[in-house]
Amino acid sequence: MKIKYVQKYSDITILVDGPYNPPDNIDTDAFEFEYDRFRSLLVAMLSRYGKDDPRGHGDYSVGYYTGMSRGVGVVLNNKKLFGHEFIDSIKTVVDAFEKEYVVVVSAEHGLGEDVYICITKDRFAQGYAKKMRWLTPFGDIFK
Repeated sequence: MKIKYVQKYSDITILVDGPYNPPDNIDTDAFEFEYDRFRSLLVAMLSRYGKDDPRGHGDYSVGYYTGMSRGVGVVLNNKKLFGHEFIDSIKTVVDAFEKEYVVVVSAEHGLGEDVYICITKDRFAQGYAKKMRWLTPFGDIFK
């Protein structure tokens, strides 16, 4: 699936639920194990920034397995985390994992505005914000 320009939350749902880089086989147990392994690595890396809580009460929420797609959503609830260090940590996990995943960071809850960044193995795919001031500090990472 080609990454499209993310402009709203429903675009994230399409990208993360995909299918993005679906597995070749249909062994859902094996794929769910792989997905959980990726998610666990991501949560472990981000734990130094705060608490993961899928109900939205933590500093961020890392999504769970939703189907045969290698896409993970991260909802940022604490605007203090929105910066290079947090995004670079996600990129580190994405680059290190043996399969290609896409991670879509949604900062709309933390910042109060629509701000999204898509991260893939080969690049920071794209960013979108209604007010570009949120993405200006990241200008150097988008290729």
